[in-house]
Order: sequence, then C-alpha cells, then structure tokens
Amino acid sequence: MGAQLNLNFIHHKESLWKILIESDSHELSGKIGFNYKFSETLPLTQLSAFYEKGFKNQNPWTAEDPAPDRVIGIDSGRIPALIPITFSITSYLPDKLSLGILYQTTEEFMITGNISNIFWNSYQQNIHNQIEFSSSFIYKWGNFITASAGIYLTDRVYTGEYYTYNEGSAVFLSLGTIINLPGFNIEAVLADNHFSSDAQWKQK
Repeated sequence: MGAQLNLNFIHHKESLWKILIESDSHELSGKIGFNYKFSETLPLTQLSAFYEKGFKNQNPWTAEDPAPDRVIGIDSGRIPALIPITFSITSYLPDKLSLGILYQTTEEFMITGNISNIFWNSYQQNIHNQIEFSSSFIYKWGNFITASAGIYLTDRVYTGEYYTYNEGSAVFLSLGTIINLPGFNIEAVLADNHFSSDAQWKQK
C-alpha cells in the first residue's frame, strides 16, 4: 500500500488583441493505492487499485488596457480601448479510480489489464465520466529485453444545453520494448490510433 503527493504548476497564456493574458498558479493533488499478490508461486496473480484526488483551480486575473490614453476607434486600424475586467481562469484535474490485474503464467510471459474511470462530471457538468480500458501482453527475453503489445480504448461524451456530442472513441494499438542495461533502462513505445472512429483522434 502506498500514497503519493503531487505539486502541480499551472501556466496559462493567451492574447486578446494586443493584450497578453498570463496566469501562474499551483495546486496539490495526490493518490493512494495498493498492490496485492494472491500467491508467491507461479501462476502468479496480482491485483492493484488506486484513487487519485484531482483539483479545480480558479485563479482570478484582471485584464487592463495597455494604452488607456489612445483614441477609441477602429476605422483607422486601431483597436478599441478595453474596459478593465476581472475574470477567473479555471483549471481541472479530475479524480480518477483505476483497477488493474496482472496474470503471470511463466517467468517470461504475463498479461495485464486495467480499467479506469475519470470523474469529469464532478468538475464539469457537461462532460460525462470517461471510462478507459487497456491490456498488454508482455514477454521477457532473459534479464535484458522485455517486449510488449497492447491495446487502449477510451471515448469522451459532451452534453450541451440542446445536444449531446460524442467526441469519438479512440483505439490505440501499441508495441514497446525495454532494454535493461547496468544502471539504467532504455524504453521505446510506438502507439497507433488509425482504428479510432473519429478523425480528430487520428490527428493526435
């Protein structure tokens, strides 16, 4: 059983005409979880779970006119004067519950599975909670090379005032390897999402 505390640094930057909006803040988040072995001999089964507590950060910011003495008008290409306004920049890290299982049949071969629920609805009422699933097949060649092949599934559903929009399901296939060297590891992973149903996912 273990716990982890995270310090998240948030930087927001955008521009409105010639006015630059920047905001910096920080927020704490954390997770707690456990890992349980059902036996110490093969075949070996492990069960793990963790819950991550996210945050909702609201950082007030005041936008002011950088040149308040200029003449108001847009006919000559000048932008109009800006009335100072204070608003909040909001950042979210949703809560997450994750359950995982590992089944090892031999010293070389193991199968993993994981299902997670991301609690968007606790922070954004318009976004449904997001369920993700992943599974991997892992094979170890001796003590130096480990190879894996896996699949990852997810989707996101947004509900507006008059409509519901499914942003598309994403299906990722992955191949990876880890090379164990004295003192450090080299890891490489290739993920492909051409099986996704939505064109936006295929561009990410």
